[in-house]
Amino acid sequence: MMTWLWSRPRLAVTLWLSLVYLTGCNNKYTDLYSVTGTVKFQGQPVPMGTVTFYPQDGSRPATGNLSEDGSYQLKTYADGPGAISGQHKVTIEAYRETANVIPLGEVTFEPTFEQKLALTKTEWLVPIEYSQRDASTLTAEVKQEENQINFDLPVE
Repeated sequence: MMTWLWSRPRLAVTLWLSLVYLTGCNNKYTDLYSVTGTVKFQGQPVPMGTVTFYPQDGSRPATGNLSEDGSYQLKTYADGPGAISGQHKVTIEAYRETANVIPLGEVTFEPTFEQKLALTKTEWLVPIEYSQRDASTLTAEVKQEENQINFDLPVE
């Protein structure tokens, strides 16, 4: 009876330590490499938007927000910078929504769907094709080092 009481807590502690070791020692950031760069369209920095790198092997994509100067830094996880190494398909989604002015007499108390659509105007800052994963022709290779990957998008 005494050995059973002694072995049960020992088993529980061993299982708990094994679980902590297996989950705590797996660093998801070990295979990520720094990726920064700039995006320009017609020679001008793209001041807002999102850059996404999709790995060819289908693993987790990395994204980065564009700053006013057109710069970005990729993150694969919310709290960890970088992208996995290898070839990537790249998309750049950059647009600005502005309000349209509609004469008051044309808007009813409960706007129709068409009127709601007319309330905003979408201005694409880069050709829309770059925002679509299937249509984008952009690619990049992330090397196992710090990467500086710039995009100077041509007029299409």
